[in-house]
Amino acid sequence: MLAKRYGVSTETFRKWRKRGPDDEIGERLEWDRPIVGVQRVFVQDPEMPRPRVAWCSHYAHRSYAHEHHGDLHLYGRSHGRLPGTRTRTRTSTSLDVGVDCWDWTPVRLEAILKRIAETPETDPVA
Repeated sequence: MLAKRYGVSTETFRKWRKRGPDDEIGERLEWDRPIVGVQRVFVQDPEMPRPRVAWCSHYAHRSYAHEHHGDLHLYGRSHGRLPGTRTRTRTSTSLDVGVDCWDWTPVRLEAILKRIAETPETDPVA
């Protein structure tokens, strides 16, 4: 479950599973959907006027689908060792949302967006 593994609020995401290092255990459990390597997820908390789109993966990606269209990239695995990214044009943003980076508690999208906003900006590579 994304909330358990990545510290994201269960109010934000439905139960689903990405492929990770413990697949042998995970494949024996019941999930709402098949196990996938990456997933594009539409997130809309009640107070949001429209959904945000997140590209979720166990691993951080240097590039990802729809990065230049404002999609977020949320990943784990790095245990806080890989910094998030935010380009000056805000077309490519990413953040480690593993539970060990969030005091082992679920986190709402607004907290993720706040932390991304605090990430130093970088120039996108041409």
